[in-house]
Amino acid sequence: TFFDLFADSRLMPHLHLPLQSGSDAILKRMARRCRTRDFASLLERARAAIPDLNVTTDIIVGFPGETDEDFQATLDVVERVRFDQAFTFQYSPRPGTPAAEMVDEFVPPEVVAERYQRLEPLVRQHSREAHGRLVGTDQELTRTARAAQQLEFRQIERAVEAGQRDPFRAAAETVFRLARRFLPARCLETFALTDTVSDTG
Repeated sequence: TFFDLFADSRLMPHLHLPLQSGSDAILKRMARRCRTRDFASLLERARAAIPDLNVTTDIIVGFPGETDEDFQATLDVVERVRFDQAFTFQYSPRPGTPAAEMVDEFVPPEVVAERYQRLEPLVRQHSREAHGRLVGTDQELTRTARAAQQLEFRQIERAVEAGQRDPFRAAAETVFRLARRFLPARCLETFALTDTVSDTG
């Protein structure tokens, strides 16, 4: 099965599964074929098959025609599923899409904002709890693009000081070699990981 692929250590145990809405009525209006029951079932099977699976999602608040009941259904699914992280958005019309033509069913901006303010703390709480479970554990990280860029500048300076003929190539080779490595790190607190490997290793 697809989940069996994650037995390969080269794959990170992560899936991004866009929920969009916890209301089947709204999903149908979005022309999405998945229903919340199918979504929950898929996620349950994924978590059972993939150890330490990290699941992220997208959620839209205030899609045209969304009722209080529809929004409550979204809150219910989010509470039941508990995503590791959720990217939440307030609906805004995009020209050329069917939803943009549903002008008569647009949810008032103040209602959308109020619903968003109810959803955001919930997904943030779940995210903090998920990250909190990592505190005190050892993890493997890869360098970010910014960290690699900062490292490249330092390597160029060192190469120039050493009188190398092609300092830029030497720096690029060093950065590429280090960027391909996993960096062992100890998680000390939520959202904070301490790198235990030097850039000269």
